[in-house]
Amino acid sequence: MYETSLKFHNTENIISMNSKLFIVGTNGTIYHDNRSFNRILQNLTTNPRFCIDILPLINKCTHMFIDINNKFYCSLKEKHQVMILHIHGNEQKFEIGNGVSGSTSYLLNQPTGIFVDKNSNLYVADSGNDRIQFFRSKNKNGTTIVGNSITITYRLKFPTGIVVDKNGNLFIADNGHNRIIISTINGIRCIVGCSGVNQLQDPQTLWFDDIGNMFVLDSMNKRIQKFSLQTNLSVMNVVNKATFCLFEFTCLDPIRFGVNCSFLKTKCNLNRLCQNGGTCRDLNINLDYNCTCPPDFDGRHCENDHRACKENTCWNNGTCNRISPRNFNCTCAVGWEGKYCERKINLCVSSPCQNRGVCFPSLLNYTCECLQGSYSGRHCEIATTRIKVLRIVSKSVSFVAIIAMVTVAMFVLIMDILKYCFGIDPVAGERERFQREKYMRKRKRPVIQRFIYVNAPQSTESNNQ
Repeated sequence: MYETSLKFHNTENIISMNSKLFIVGTNGTIYHDNRSFNRILQNLTTNPRFCIDILPLINKCTHMFIDINNKFYCSLKEKHQVMILHIHGNEQKFEIGNGVSGSTSYLLNQPTGIFVDKNSNLYVADSGNDRIQFFRSKNKNGTTIVGNSITITYRLKFPTGIVVDKNGNLFIADNGHNRIIISTINGIRCIVGCSGVNQLQDPQTLWFDDIGNMFVLDSMNKRIQKFSLQTNLSVMNVVNKATFCLFEFTCLDPIRFGVNCSFLKTKCNLNRLCQNGGTCRDLNINLDYNCTCPPDFDGRHCENDHRACKENTCWNNGTCNRISPRNFNCTCAVGWEGKYCERKINLCVSSPCQNRGVCFPSLLNYTCECLQGSYSGRHCEIATTRIKVLRIVSKSVSFVAIIAMVTVAMFVLIMDILKYCFGIDPVAGERERFQREKYMRKRKRPVIQRFIYVNAPQSTESNNQ
């Protein structure tokens, strides 16, 4: 960014500054890296004569950030570190990285863009390692969430800017590839600088306004590009309200502006009203204008996009093929499928895991989680010794039971054939003997007699008495 003066929109004061990096906090306070005076960070008020040295640094900040807890974050690209400290507190500074470049979880290599969410989790564009590192609050060990070790289809090349919205979507300025990409729960896709339209050259950083419009610092083109909110980008308001400052040159002639004061302050020149590469033409100065739109665009400001293939039509590095002015198809990268290449190919659909193993899909791969202590192997196909022994025992018992049932069935069948087909009853004698024994047991059953006693007649002697 090339700054010469800063205009406050609420006071109309003009402050001349020659530093390289500014950031505005939630309370309107401006912080900047003053590299001309021992690289000391200063806190400026709206009165340009009052500057307060608040944080002495030992190296220049590449990017700065102030979170909702009033903590200050500074990425030190040349020292391969990110420094964290409280602006108005007595807390000791916290450093991520030990000053030596590296690619392990606790080292950085030329860190640039930084972002802090509402939970004080830190996102770092670890530019030299071509990755985005995620550090939980007060933790010096990070996790790669986007980058060469994680993503196959979207390799980063010296990322320099990162913003996270309240839904956890990551917007990344992929500097080396001259594009802006978004990482969501549905995968990664390019949204700006993808197919030759709205080309960027060395994009440094990006940020959003309160309604979701995206601004990109297109450094090699010496401009700041604005991209209007599109509903299919799922762009939400950024959690942190700190934003970067936009700068304008001041001219003696009040109706002119620009580096050389060569532009008239007409509607077209001031507002950049025509979108998507449309050409703005002033009909009357400060009165009216019209936009000449490129093919497939129309509307008052060329805001209506009727292209079959847009920057974000095909996700996850898919290629959009135009069939007709309004129809397309997507050639998906390896491992993705769907109309928009929005789905990973799920290799678990074919149920590759055996023995009730649970399949977990990944990009072009899958993992089988086996029953603990029972099976192992790529597809849970290897049984443990205990399972093998149980299998042998169960098979042996089953075999013996089957033989016993077959034997009984054959015996009954043979006996019926001999009796009813050939009149031979091998068990007739045994059956008669059994019946005789049963009959004899009934005959020998003891007779139980029951005596009934009655009163005998009394004798004469008894009566006489």
